[in-house]
Amino acid sequence: MSITHWSETSQCTCVEELEDPIACYLRNLCRSSLICRPILLDFSLDRKPSKVLQPAPVQVRNFRCGEVEFVSQVRPRQSLLCLNVEEVGQKALCCLNRERIERISGHCQVGTTT
Repeated sequence: MSITHWSETSQCTCVEELEDPIACYLRNLCRSSLICRPILLDFSLDRKPSKVLQPAPVQVRNFRCGEVEFVSQVRPRQSLLCLNVEEVGQKALCCLNRERIERISGHCQVGTTT
């Protein structure tokens, strides 16, 4: 989506690219101290034929943190499709966090013996 500004002489003066409305909504929701609240996002991989790209090679990038430089392999971004944006109540958020912690701790215990 984009906005094109036209002058009085009907000449295009500026083309402004707009961000994804969902990304804009989420940025405002998360940055504002007035409306900051927990949200639940559901995504799936966007598998439309036009969105499925040939596998790109892994890129090597340098990152710096203070005086330390790191080299990391970075894969190309995947295209996601937002299925649902939902505000979550505190009780539901606690339940989701508990389930996540149990799932993570279950993975950590695989292969351990008592």
